Amino acid sequence: MQTPVLRALRHMADRAKLAKAREEEDSYKHRVQEVHQRISFLENSRPDIVGAIDRLKRRRAELAKEMDQVTQAIATEEKRLQDLPSVTPS
Repeated sequence: MQTPVLRALRHMADRAKLAKAREEEDSYKHRVQEVHQRISFLENSRPDIVGAIDRLKRRRAELAKEMDQVTQAIATEEKRLQDLPSVTPS
């Protein structure tokens, strides 16, 4: 009579271990999916960031060119101002 009870208890313990192992497996699978998603996000973000950097560098070059033009225009106007004859009261 004791053997079936022990067998039943062992069976219950085995099922509990199996359930716990499945829970752990599901947890690990979920973690793997999260890590995979993060890796994919990072890999996909790189081209966007590189593209943004390239656009910003082109814009910086355009602005530097425009700044040079403005600086030259200021220098020209300052020269014109210096070249004006001075008016002195007689």
